[in-house]
Amino acid sequence: MCHYITELLPETVDPSIYNECFKPLGRQLTPIDNPSIMAQVGRGYCYYCGTACRCDCGTTIGSLNVKMQRKIALNDEIKKLRRKKWSEHKIGAWLTEKAKANEKLEREQPATTSKEAEQWVECIARFLDRSKGGRIGLLLHLYDRSLESRITLKGFQEIRLGDLTPEKLMRIAEDRVYWITS
Repeated sequence: MCHYITELLPETVDPSIYNECFKPLGRQLTPIDNPSIMAQVGRGYCYYCGTACRCDCGTTIGSLNVKMQRKIALNDEIKKLRRKKWSEHKIGAWLTEKAKANEKLEREQPATTSKEAEQWVECIARFLDRSKGGRIGLLLHLYDRSLESRITLKGFQEIRLGDLTPEKLMRIAEDRVYWITS
């Protein structure tokens, strides 16, 4: 399972503008044919993977979203408990307690920023200025199969460029398209 940050651009925008603007982050767009995403987003957009290397695991984008950070570890832990012959009821009770503890940690977590998230804000601002496309969509997803696998989006959220901060990028949730607009 790997995290990828994928992008949605208006079909009127030349992807080479993205490639130039996001060069400091080493990103390069590759088209993705994902009918499930396109059906949910609608016409007028192209879907891309900007990851130039193997995946985006370890990115700071979404890193302050405690739920995302613990998702892989939690799945691994459940597998271990099943191997230890725990009942589904006992695992359910354990998950409930774990969720309560995680909610408390999430509320208490201090705000931080990172150089990578700051670079994302700069690249997005440069892209929106040069593309004249008015928006870019970012989607963080934990893939267990190919980039073309079916994804059910949890919704859409719009963030104006003037309101975009490194911390907001670090708090994005999985499976939600974040439309960043100029």
